[in-house]
Amino acid sequence: ILGKVVEKNPDLMLWLGDNVYYREVDLNTADGLFHRYTHTRSFPLLQPLLGSIHHYAIWDDHDFGPDDSDRSYRLKNQALETFKIFWGNQTYGTPETPGVFQRFEWGDVEFFLLDDRYYRSPNRARDNEEKTMFGKAQIQWLMDALTGSNATFKVVAGGSQMLNPLHFYEAFNNYTHEYRQLIDFVKRQK
Repeated sequence: ILGKVVEKNPDLMLWLGDNVYYREVDLNTADGLFHRYTHTRSFPLLQPLLGSIHHYAIWDDHDFGPDDSDRSYRLKNQALETFKIFWGNQTYGTPETPGVFQRFEWGDVEFFLLDDRYYRSPNRARDNEEKTMFGKAQIQWLMDALTGSNATFKVVAGGSQMLNPLHFYEAFNNYTHEYRQLIDFVKRQK
């Protein structure tokens, strides 16, 4: 379905994270974060793509902070401000809940893009009701937004593996309670 939408509307690009890769030297200052984006965005072959279509972006670990980073990254607020400068998303989070999550419509499809880093518990945290990839407020926002959506098709996307049933790497399934909450909600709501 998504292929047909993109085929009919070729002027849409989704960036689902790791859009830039911070280097070790970038990670300790806001100037370093800004420098990496400036450096990456100045690549000449990228300019035609950036200037010719609509772009919607979320992040994953390498454009949020260090490898496998989570809510404890000390420059997470500066990372968010840098991200906002370089990505012209229509919205960012909600007034009460900052982050890069957003929703937008494109034809008869509504996209729900999630922020898998700003509220993420450390990967090694005990897997219980407190361990979260998206955070309670963002999950509630998503469930409310899906319930209120009138779009024919709905696409939910995150920067990490979302439906992989295996517990490899940083998959959503490693956050059992939150994963089950969202999957059960979608099943109930059909």
